[in-house]
Amino acid sequence: MAINLKLTPAEVEFLKSKKIGLVLSGGASRGFAEAGVMNVFEKHSIEPVAIVGASVGSLVGVCVAAGKSASVLESEFLEHKPFTWRDISMFSHSGLLNAEHIVSRILKVLDVEKFSDLRIPLKVTATNLNTGKERIFSSGKLIDALASSIAFPGVIAPRKIGRHWYADGGVNNPIPVHLLPKNVDLVIIVDVTGKLRPLEDNSSTLTLLKNVYEIMLHHISNREIERAMLEYDSILIQPPVGIYGLFNFSTENAKSMIRTGEKTAREAIKKGIKRLKAKERKLEQLATPNISS
Repeated sequence: MAINLKLTPAEVEFLKSKKIGLVLSGGASRGFAEAGVMNVFEKHSIEPVAIVGASVGSLVGVCVAAGKSASVLESEFLEHKPFTWRDISMFSHSGLLNAEHIVSRILKVLDVEKFSDLRIPLKVTATNLNTGKERIFSSGKLIDALASSIAFPGVIAPRKIGRHWYADGGVNNPIPVHLLPKNVDLVIIVDVTGKLRPLEDNSSTLTLLKNVYEIMLHHISNREIERAMLEYDSILIQPPVGIYGLFNFSTENAKSMIRTGEKTAREAIKKGIKRLKAKERKLEQLATPNISS
């Protein structure tokens, strides 16, 4: 029988005593697992002091930054099903899914329009398709930032701002830890890029292209995670979502990923706190002079 791990009062208090910087990765539909992780935060009233999001992480991030539940995404994507292909209003002139339609619905539910409307500071990344450089959004209209960050050429139409086109924030860096402010003393990374799935002999061209994209994500993600774990007191939450497709928004898969996110969050937080407390004890011992010698 599976054990339903729960956070203890001491573990919750440990998290609440920290200035948490939250990093939410890209991962397309695997972002449902991020919503599951945030359900655990909400249940225990754990609130970060700063949030950084790339791609789908920006959508989860804006819900948390607005002081609302990540269940907003569950409701919008599972109950109202914005990814119904027969919904013509969702498509832009290019025939791709219209990011503005998706984002505007979420912002309406959250009742926010600008970054200044948010309770918690949020930074969102996107990729400038004209220059290839990362753009960081932290002020102005949320719809520009979010629609740019979640855009995925071939699926969700890029966002034009001025004379430049913007798309997926995860292309440059799916885990933008470097954007957190210096005052955080605990970094929590939620990585839903997922492990690569073995290719079958009859894999389609689309599957091959998706694997190329995922390989790129993994190389960048692993580099950023390794650096963060060395530079910060960190807790890494990596729900095992590689078995789910990047663009599978079925209700069954979404609910499964949400449950997976909740379970993985509890397990990772417990292990992370245990490791960090052991580190604190070791540092205290090193700082205490050995009188007997």
